[in-house]
Amino acid sequence: MHLEMTHATEGAGASVAPVLSVSALTKRYRGGQGITDASIEVAPSALVGVIGPNGSGKTTLVNSIVGLLEPDAGEVLIDRSPAADLDAKCKLGFVPDELPLPSSLSGNEFIDYLARLQPGFDSEWKDYLCGILGLTDHLARFIGDYSHGMKKKIQFVAALAHTPRLLVLDEPFRGLDPEAAICIRALIDAHRARGGGVLVATHDLLFAEQFCTSVVILADQRVAASGHSAALREVCGAASLEEVFLHVSG
Repeated sequence: MHLEMTHATEGAGASVAPVLSVSALTKRYRGGQGITDASIEVAPSALVGVIGPNGSGKTTLVNSIVGLLEPDAGEVLIDRSPAADLDAKCKLGFVPDELPLPSSLSGNEFIDYLARLQPGFDSEWKDYLCGILGLTDHLARFIGDYSHGMKKKIQFVAALAHTPRLLVLDEPFRGLDPEAAICIRALIDAHRARGGGVLVATHDLLFAEQFCTSVVILADQRVAASGHSAALREVCGAASLEEVFLHVSG
């Protein structure tokens, strides 16, 4: 069963190009899993949550969007440009769930390296991000000595310092203490206030229901339902997004 509900937004009469457009994306593995015929859009200032059980295709979808995997079929556009183009890559910020960081570099060295890679890197904005996340006094330390939470924070600095149009987050709050999670949510809100779009892959159904402007539910490597939480609850006769999730995913 596929459920798709849309919800009118202010100014919907005007045509606004999505920050992310995924059309009929398919990626298969020899074992048979992956993602099939997935279509998703993230509008400017939107926060779209992708949820699904383990093996439903979340990681494959995210990695195909950010360029870590090459899809077998379909199209990914970031701010109207093909995701493989340099222009699209410069408009993307990505915080992975796994944190493959250069442990032999200090925080400052890692950020300086990023500044040379990203033409839109904003040093003042970077300093603000490091300050609000409590990283400023730790930038001289080797990243290999960072805790999981500190590594997650410096990934957020790396993802946001060049003011991208699209922010893709894979389990962004895992391993963060409550104070850091509140700061991250504030930074996400600030990014959206500037017109940026956010795609979040998460197992946190409460976050998806309370903070996401819409959700995409994956099941059996396909988009099984999409739309605003309230609309999905209504069509399923459910009291919560958790009940919708269980209904749709079986």
